[in-house]
Formats: sequence, structure tokens, C-alpha cells
Amino acid sequence: MKIIPIVSSCALAFLLGCQSPQGTSPLTLNGMPAAKYLVGGGPAINWTATSDGVVYFADATTRKIIQTKSVEDGDRYEMELELTDEEVLGSLKNMGIDPQKATFQLFFVPARIQSAPEKTTK
Repeated sequence: MKIIPIVSSCALAFLLGCQSPQGTSPLTLNGMPAAKYLVGGGPAINWTATSDGVVYFADATTRKIIQTKSVEDGDRYEMELELTDEEVLGSLKNMGIDPQKATFQLFFVPARIQSAPEKTTK
């Protein structure tokens, strides 16, 4: 009988994640980077990192992260989604992203920013 409370506690911790002081995270509670980290958008992106950090290529419509990548100062990040390529379309659809309705965005979170959940309104 004591296993149930332990399992429930573990499941709750997994679902909620670890909590840290409010406002210290670049990510919102739904896992998307905060709007202030937006650096570009569209299905074709060519961007250069301004410092070490992590880029997040995401769909704003579904709030799903498509790709994350660690970058160093001066690294180039290039992404070009061929929205006529059946493999690309299939991959997006498997992720639950409708390419016709998607709003592709690129976020950059500098390495110096901490990673605790941030409270947001959406």
C-alpha cells in the first residue's frame, strides 16, 4: 500500500518538474521559450549566434519545439524546411504540426540564463 503514494509523488514530480524562483527561466510553463528570446521566423532561417547558448526552432501555432541546438558565439544556425518535400511534411504531421497553419519561429537563449520555469499568462 505504501508504493501508491511513492508512485503518485514521483508521477507528480515528473509532470510538474522542479520549481525554482519565479522569473529565472527562459522557458514558459508549456516549454516554449519566452517571447523576449525570439530572434527570427519562417521556414527558412539563416542566423548567427551572438553568444554561447541554445536555439529553439518551434511552431508557435501548436507551441511545439521542432529542434533545439547548442551553439557557440559566432556559430551559424541554418534551417530550411522544404514544405513541398513529402518526408518533411510527414515528419511535421507526425509531430502534430500542420505545415499550412504553422508559424515557424527561432528563439535564442544565452547560456548565462538559468533554466527554471517562468510564470506566464499563456
